[in-house]
Amino acid sequence: PELLYLLGASRAGLGNHKGAVKMLEKAVKLAPDLIVAQRDLAISYARMGSTAEAQAMLAQLQAKASACGASCDANAELSAAVAQVQAAMPV
Repeated sequence: PELLYLLGASRAGLGNHKGAVKMLEKAVKLAPDLIVAQRDLAISYARMGSTAEAQAMLAQLQAKASACGASCDANAELSAAVAQVQAAMPV
């Protein structure tokens, strides 16, 4: 899953969000706890104009952050991911 994430992230970095989504969807399916893959997938969805999909991914990240709580090891990463996705969402 990490290799799929890296391929997706590199495609997103090049502006190929459609190609990124293909890789990131696979990464998230194989590793649903890979927060960076969920974040980048949501951002790619948002940049492609797939707002419903981006909102769904954002909701998943927010639910994980809420369930995690302030004392969870992944709290800072989840909070940052939520903020980054929110910033990428169209106004």
